[in-house]
Amino acid sequence: MLASTSRKGLSIHTVTDLDELWLTRALQVSGVQALSWNHNNQVVAVGGASDTIMLVQTNNGEFLSSIPFHEEEVFEGVVKALTFSSNSRYLASSTQSSINLWDLKRRHLKATLSGHRGMVTCLHRYGDNGIISGDSLGVIRIWDIKSGMSGRELMLGNGEGGVYCVNLTLSGPERIVAGYNNG
Repeated sequence: MLASTSRKGLSIHTVTDLDELWLTRALQVSGVQALSWNHNNQVVAVGGASDTIMLVQTNNGEFLSSIPFHEEEVFEGVVKALTFSSNSRYLASSTQSSINLWDLKRRHLKATLSGHRGMVTCLHRYGDNGIISGDSLGVIRIWDIKSGMSGRELMLGNGEGGVYCVNLTLSGPERIVAGYNNG
């Protein structure tokens, strides 16, 4: 399956054996800027300019839930990035310079992770209990989900550009790859 966002909202496509794309579901969601698949590709989270994050079942396009779960958990700002934890128990979302960590099983805000000085622009799961984040000043942080702490801060490129994306190697030794806006 392939999920994409546009001004019109969220589209979920099926990829055929002949590498053709067939539109499976289309949902009107305004202002989408971020999406993330869960660990088994059955749920996609979408967020952006609206004040909610939506969880959608991918096989039928059914709306499952919205975040925040409770009125007191309201967040401000545009959701720039989303990532599920490795087992999809948690969902991390970035707004401005902080990361909200949502407990999907208990349906509440577990923690707000602070430490970035720039706007958090990208997130990716890291191992079983971690998250990698990158910001507009070029800083990458590695967070522990259980403690809510960032043990390491990496800065590449001497602050010459912001981080647009982070990812991990799929095999071999664990390595982080990052894309910066200065190339």
